[in-house]
Amino acid sequence: MREHREPGFGVKTWIGLDKRGALQLVPSLTAFNRFHFENGIYSLTNYMFMADLNLQYAIFEEGTVRAVVFGGGNFTYLTCRFRESFRPESHHRRCPDYAPGGNLGARLELRMSSHWDFNVSGRYIRTPYNRL
Repeated sequence: MREHREPGFGVKTWIGLDKRGALQLVPSLTAFNRFHFENGIYSLTNYMFMADLNLQYAIFEEGTVRAVVFGGGNFTYLTCRFRESFRPESHHRRCPDYAPGGNLGARLELRMSSHWDFNVSGRYIRTPYNRL
């Protein structure tokens, strides 16, 4: 019996909405190879994609330290591939599912240099597929 989880890959950008840079719109997309299970009789692989659109506001900024709060919506798409080992490769089932949701969070950003930052963040995600 084999079971393993794979990490995700995410892409995020920031769109400034004011001159000071305190208010930003932040779209992001994350893709996962969420779960794989195999026991000799069948194998199941789930793939998950999550798109977020957040509005964030810097509540504190001094020097290289910045505190940010954010909130927004997300859309999660989950698809799976189910294969039975005793049938030909062409016989497999797919089971797509999707769910909208929302999230709230905060982040502490520490600008270390012009090339890298250190961020600590936490968020509450309200969706049937809480992954991030």
